[in-house]
Amino acid sequence: MNLNAARVFVKNLASARAFYAETLGLPLKADGSRFGYCVFGAGSMELVVEAVPDDAPDDEQVLVGRFTGLSFDVSDVAMTYQELEALGVVFTGKPEQQQWGGILATLQDPDGNSLQIVQRPTGAAAEQDDMTIPILPSRSMDGTLAFYGRLGFEGEVMGEGDSYAILTRGRLELHFFLHTELVPAESSAGCYIRVANVEALYQAFASAKLPFAGIPRMHALEDKPWGMKEFAVIDDDGNLLRIGQEI
Repeated sequence: MNLNAARVFVKNLASARAFYAETLGLPLKADGSRFGYCVFGAGSMELVVEAVPDDAPDDEQVLVGRFTGLSFDVSDVAMTYQELEALGVVFTGKPEQQQWGGILATLQDPDGNSLQIVQRPTGAAAEQDDMTIPILPSRSMDGTLAFYGRLGFEGEVMGEGDSYAILTRGRLELHFFLHTELVPAESSAGCYIRVANVEALYQAFASAKLPFAGIPRMHALEDKPWGMKEFAVIDDDGNLLRIGQEI
């Protein structure tokens, strides 16, 4: 079975038609105003807005001005919230982060029906997988951010005395703690990172033009006898990142 339509009930069809078409920007697929309904496109579904007459029985009157359970996906909920609020749309509150990772805000149409706009999580937040994150030593947080920035990582320094950093690149995540007495040549810290496309990541890291000897350095991508295609990066602090994909 496929769900192909949802219905919202209103008192003032003209106001509802303007709201859904002009304010929310939904395409009007069928204008049956003289028959008490309008049909709007809503992605792969249709939204049917129906008028409830003033003389309709009570069990129909209560269909107006309620929580509809309908949500509209948006790419940036904060921006959409600001744009719609500027157009006079009434929200019951500001966008809020949800426990499942998305961001949600509830709005009302002219008849008080509640709808929601939702920004769904992406990347690691969308998957909600169990994961292991390495915590590596760093002599200088600024130096670590600069080095990994060359590899496409982003992040920030936090903690008391700027003693901790979290860096991400897509679904890759690395943590660092401050260790000012670290000797890079003597470091034994490291981690193994399994990826879906090691060739693409190797080519991306190669743009940093790291040397093939010394500290830091990057080793060539190779097929290993243990069934992995992998390469390695040694950062400024001597941390070894071995990165691979099953052959």
